[in-house]
Amino acid sequence: RFCFCLPVEVISWQSNTDELVENYDEVKIFNNFNGINILVVEDNPINQEVLLKILGKVGINVDTAINGIECIKKFQENRDKYDLILMDIQMPIMDGYAATLKIREMNKNIPIIALTAAAMIEDRIKAIESGMTDHLPKPVDKNRLFELISKYVNIEIAYKDDKKELINDNNIIDMKKLIDTLDSEETAYTILSHFKESLLYEDFKDIISLLNSKEPDAHKLVHTLKGVSGNIRATKLFEICQKIDQKYKNNEYITESDISELENSIKEILTEIDILIERYNNINNEKTDPTDLDPYNRVLKLIKNSDTIDENLMKDFINFLGDKVSKVDIKLFEKYIKDSNYKMAIEVMEGWQLF
Repeated sequence: RFCFCLPVEVISWQSNTDELVENYDEVKIFNNFNGINILVVEDNPINQEVLLKILGKVGINVDTAINGIECIKKFQENRDKYDLILMDIQMPIMDGYAATLKIREMNKNIPIIALTAAAMIEDRIKAIESGMTDHLPKPVDKNRLFELISKYVNIEIAYKDDKKELINDNNIIDMKKLIDTLDSEETAYTILSHFKESLLYEDFKDIISLLNSKEPDAHKLVHTLKGVSGNIRATKLFEICQKIDQKYKNNEYITESDISELENSIKEILTEIDILIERYNNINNEKTDPTDLDPYNRVLKLIKNSDTIDENLMKDFINFLGDKVSKVDIKLFEKYIKDSNYKMAIEVMEGWQLF
């Protein structure tokens, strides 16, 4: 049996609520999951990125799908590959419930854990009735995630009394909790940059106008933003989205005050992200080792720490490689990075004769 360690007291969720837990213990991993394979089915890229980083840190190989149709296709092509599936509930094209029913026609036994921003009893019952094995609410509780995975892939958990309490000293973005969740400061700031882009230019750019015009899609966006803001530990934004989401579920009127509160919170978090990133960049520019400036060393260092590679850095890295490496090798390297298979990515890099 494999073994990894968690603190004696783990994060807990109340059975009838999806409120954020204020204080929690730092997860200490002393071993890993030794290359088990998990299929993560999640349509939101930020939620997907958070899960990839958490799972990659403990030696789990991850494939991803962005909806139920893609999930079924990947499972059909790799029926004997996956040890477990993490399945989002609300997705476009085909949701998690329908995808699970299809997978159960092919495989009755593979563990399927529901991922949902709702934590009500009826959601859990519906998940089980559709054939899912268990239920994990968003924001993702890292300790609970590891507990469930270890339970269903038969890996023994050992406990170590090594507790560290983290205090929520910023309800806009709690960086202590975010960094602890991802086990990487650099990854945390990269994900914040991606979240900023999603607020300004991508998924959530029209959320306020859709709410004001009472468009049907507004509820789904609020629900999704609730899950994302929870995962990046944006406590205040999470709570506002939670309130509006609950009003939708109760068929209550969404007031101008509710919308204004959400709009102000989004503006506040965008300002906070700019401040945090500027501060982080200033500190790290002072600490930069000249030997880390070339793209190869920077990328290699990030991969060894299982950290995210920024898109701009990846472009610089590919340009740096130029004609020194075959296009086949570059494609293979990019595939390993996408799959969070850092061990193989490092082997590919170290096989290049660049210097």
